[in-house]
Amino acid sequence: MRGTAVATGALAVVVGLLGACGKGESPDTKAAAHPTTQATKQSQKPSPSVSPSSKKPTRAQQPASRDKKRVTNPKVTMIGDSITVRSTPSLQAAMPGITIDGQVGRQLTTAPGLVQAHLPSMGRNDVLVIALGTNGNGGLSDFNTAISEAGNRKIVLVNTDCERPWTASMNQAIQQAVRSHSNVSLADWHATIAGKEGALLVDGVHPDAQGQQMFAQTVANAVHKAVN
Repeated sequence: MRGTAVATGALAVVVGLLGACGKGESPDTKAAAHPTTQATKQSQKPSPSVSPSSKKPTRAQQPASRDKKRVTNPKVTMIGDSITVRSTPSLQAAMPGITIDGQVGRQLTTAPGLVQAHLPSMGRNDVLVIALGTNGNGGLSDFNTAISEAGNRKIVLVNTDCERPWTASMNQAIQQAVRSHSNVSLADWHATIAGKEGALLVDGVHPDAQGQQMFAQTVANAVHKAVN
C-alpha cells in the first residue's frame, strides 16, 4: 500500500509541473499572439491637419490689386475736310465733347500746321484724329511731320474712299504711317464703305445721312481701341 501511495504522489507532482508549463508564456509568445497591436495604435493617431487659411497665397494666386480702368469718353480733337464737316452731328453723337476742325476742300499739306495750332488746348492723354487725303495734295511726309508734331499722343488716321485717281496711293501712305509709328492706328473708312458706295455716297465722295453715321462710328471705334 505504501508503494502505491508513493507512486500516486509522484504522478501528482509530474501532472502539476506539466500544468505549470502550460500556463506560462514567454515574452516571444506574447508578442507573436498580438503582432499588430502597436502598429494599429500608431495608425490610429490622427495626421496633423493643415488649415487652408494657414497657407499664404503665392504671387500668381494673389488677385490683381487694380484692373486697368477703361477709358469710355476720351477727349478727342479731329482735323478733317468736307467729309468731316458733313458728318459733324454724327461725330458729336458718337464722341461727346469732341473738338472738330473741318473745312471744305482742305488739303493734307495743312496737317502739320493745324496740329501745331491745336496742341496748346490738348492734354497729353487726348486723342488726335486726322481725316485728310480726300482732296489729293500731300503724302507720307505730311503725315510723318504731323505725327511728329503731336508727340506721344494717340493718333488715329482715317483713310479715304472716293472715285479719285489718288485714293489708292493716299491710302498706302496712311497704311505706311500707321505701321511706322506705335502710337498711330487706323480708322478704316475704306473697308467700312466698300461695296456700299452707290447707296451711301451721294456724289461718289461724300456720305449721306446713314453713311455719315457709319463714318462717325468707324472713327469712334478706332479711337476707343487706341486708348484701351
